[in-house]
Amino acid sequence: MERKVNKYFVTIPVFDWQMAKLLGSETNWKVLEILRDVGMEGLSAEEISKKIRVPKSSVYNILSKLAAAGLAESTMRRPHWGHPSKEAKKRFGGKPTRVFIANVPWGESAFDEEFIESLDPVLEDIEKNVDELREKWLTVLEKIVSEYKTDNLKKFFPQDAIHEGCGRSHEGLEFLYAISLELISKIFKGKDFDELARRHKFMN
Repeated sequence: MERKVNKYFVTIPVFDWQMAKLLGSETNWKVLEILRDVGMEGLSAEEISKKIRVPKSSVYNILSKLAAAGLAESTMRRPHWGHPSKEAKKRFGGKPTRVFIANVPWGESAFDEEFIESLDPVLEDIEKNVDELREKWLTVLEKIVSEYKTDNLKKFFPQDAIHEGCGRSHEGLEFLYAISLELISKIFKGKDFDELARRHKFMN
């Protein structure tokens, strides 16, 4: 099975063993892919069940796990659920009639909170440099994105519409993340980066 949910990323960050176990299931991944494809429109458990030919009871179980992991949300609620996990019950409140992907960190990174707290004041001290870097970075992104509108690269340009619920194009944002990560990778592979690492004894 090719586990590719969009055009740009073939993996997503996994933050703990429970999420790794959740995403390690082929059926769970199929549900995630289907929800990902339909975006904020969402699907009912019955619709998902028919698409992947899995019993509806199993689909509800998968959806409760995705909800507990923060990967899915219900757009509608019912008063009776059955036997969900405590986390899922708190999140959904009842069997979801339609479910959509809420917060899948494709292409994004998550950081330790204490590390970010330690970094924030450091960045504030060099705020002018950060602003200059941001301006240059956005200029480069603008140029690259414009190139992808040309005929020979158009197949990689994001095609999904902006979702009404979140006001974003998931594919479009991931497109920008993918470009940015590749630019960072190129910087990491440069001689200047190696020299900086050696100065601080991070490499020989």
